[in-house]
Amino acid sequence: MKPKAFLICITFAWIIASCQQTGKNIELLSVEETMAVFDSIQHQMHISPGSWRPLFNSEQIFWISPPWPSSEYIYVDFPEAIFVGDTLAYLSHVNRKLPTLFNYKLPKVQWKDNGDVISYERNLGNYLDFGGEASISGSNSVSMKLWIKNKTDKNLENITLQTCAFLYPIKEFSLGSNSNKYVHTKDSGWISLNKLWPIPDNVSENGAYSIGWRSGPALCDLPVIITSSQTGEHHVAMTWFENTISFVGNANHPCFHADPYFPDIKPGETATILGKMIFYEGSQRDFVTFLMENYSSAFVTK
Repeated sequence: MKPKAFLICITFAWIIASCQQTGKNIELLSVEETMAVFDSIQHQMHISPGSWRPLFNSEQIFWISPPWPSSEYIYVDFPEAIFVGDTLAYLSHVNRKLPTLFNYKLPKVQWKDNGDVISYERNLGNYLDFGGEASISGSNSVSMKLWIKNKTDKNLENITLQTCAFLYPIKEFSLGSNSNKYVHTKDSGWISLNKLWPIPDNVSENGAYSIGWRSGPALCDLPVIITSSQTGEHHVAMTWFENTISFVGNANHPCFHADPYFPDIKPGETATILGKMIFYEGSQRDFVTFLMENYSSAFVTK
């Protein structure tokens, strides 16, 4: 069954179930009325607690359905990893090559779901607490918040994170290439990530935001990365604004990252960073115009 037909059937089932629960007589809607209900549901952005690798209790995943009709989701690993200096304090999954201070045997932490706002809090012993919140903001964006509390008697310094937007489950963005991901440089303007990653020889660093895993040459001057659909008419951007540190994409495991950093955190104190996922229907040129008109004051150009 095609996704659209399936969703129409689900809409019918929901209407019938609602009537049965309330004891009302069932009055079936016309095709036109059903399609109106379907469209009202589909032309909205949705977020929900999710899972990616359910065998690992340590993961904190949320799903985003875009604001255009779609039965697919972007999976956001929120966060994928927390590094304090060279120490990997937390990893949402298991990597045999990366020993973790707090391993995958962490207890499962449930999300709190308040409709348009979902959140969680996680405890890492006497080292740190951290948590996240995602919420619908307007008709085309999701606001993201991450926080860390220092529970040690020393400063936590050089705190960097990985926040992965996994694209495989949403086919229009899941091209097995970095050619559909774009960053901004002073010399070239908006440029495809596959021209910068892997890092080419003899690049000049004249930006402030790096290409690579939480580090690398500072080639970009705007703290945002864009992924475009294969038709070129749908787009999603990710940013942590002034707390962005780097961008990267994985072609074989289709995902893209805007990875953030935290300021140093004193004992007993808590720091918070804010980010966004921004969706757009239209040409990439129009999306870029939209971003600069609406977020230029938050996009710190360096």
